[in-house]
Amino acid sequence: MHLPSLDLNSIVVLHALLEERNVTRAGERLGMSQPGTSAALGRLRRHFNDPLLEREGGQYVLTPLAQGLYDQLGRMLDDLQRLLAAQPRFDAATAERRFVVQCSDAVLTVLGPRLVAAVARAAPGVSLDFRGVNQAVVHRPAHRAGQRPARRAGRLQWPGRAVKGPGPPRRGPGS
Repeated sequence: MHLPSLDLNSIVVLHALLEERNVTRAGERLGMSQPGTSAALGRLRRHFNDPLLEREGGQYVLTPLAQGLYDQLGRMLDDLQRLLAAQPRFDAATAERRFVVQCSDAVLTVLGPRLVAAVARAAPGVSLDFRGVNQAVVHRPAHRAGQRPARRAGRLQWPGRAVKGPGPPRRGPGS
């Protein structure tokens, strides 16, 4: 299968343009600027070798090609949205995954054994890795005056100070 050079966003822009019949309103609807929407219309016109929207009096009307496209676009975009929204269902009974749970020692002590037991019953193929929370990271603000920490190989780096990250995973009872 060979698809033309248009990307999916161009198809969404085309639908908005044909529905709104106005470049500015189509752009606003999509969160695009008027110049960006106008440029997209230009690319679409070149691709289809058709003006798509023609000015008639004070408004735009669809060309015959644009009307034919419009009649198909709504259904196609609905189908495409459903296709792209498809997600695998999580089946705990057959899952074979590892989840990392980062919590304080106090939370691990209180909830850990019950969580491990519940997961073992419902999802025997799932393992839990418990990681302690590094107090220096918890109590230090994530950013000061617009600075954000950089993450590098198990370390959290604030400008001027490195803080060692969490240690090796601790396993809960029954793992």
